[in-house]
Amino acid sequence: MATSKIKEEARKLADELPDDATWEQLEYRNHVRRKIEAGLNSLEKDEALSTEEVRQQMGLPRNENPLG
Repeated sequence: MATSKIKEEARKLADELPDDATWEQLEYRNHVRRKIEAGLNSLEKDEALSTEEVRQQMGLPRNENPLG
């Protein structure tokens, strides 16, 4: 991301916070934004895993459809 774009996004994040926001709230919002961006980038590169693939990798049982 270009420097001017980073500054623009940082200002936008800060502007969306309430006036009494803490640094922790800003850090959390930035963390969430970065994780969402990473996920979207993975989707664009077709690197995302299906729910079943994640369950298998984590050793979780298959998600049985309760509706039939």
